[in-house]
This record gives sequence, structure tokens and C-alpha cells, in this order.
Amino acid sequence: MGWTVPFYSSFGSDFNYDFHVTLDEAVAPVEYNYRSKEELEQAGQSWSTQGAAGTCYWARSTTST
Repeated sequence: MGWTVPFYSSFGSDFNYDFHVTLDEAVAPVEYNYRSKEELEQAGQSWSTQGAAGTCYWARSTTST
């Protein structure tokens, strides 16, 4: 495609934990779909610390709208 787009990674940062993308109780409280671990268990909803496949894309603009 010939794109020259810079690549950014969350590696080495707390980004995934701050936004509850990575679930690890040793690092941050479990929160999934805006619910705490306790709320999920009470509602009978499952959650996993193994994660799920997914891709996230962000766009950065140098102009304001």
C-alpha cells in the first residue's frame, strides 16, 4: 500500500492496565465492560485474565476541529 505511518505501542507502559484492557489483579483491580469483578460475578458474567484477541486503532490529528 505504500503507507508511511508511524507505529506506536503500549509496550512498557501502564496503558493497558489504566484502561482495563489487560486484566491482572496483581497490577490493577479487575474491571470489564465498566463493571468490577464483584459486579460481574454477581451478574453471573464471566471474565478472563487470559484476554481476548483484538486490535485497537487510534488516529492522531495535528489540526483542531
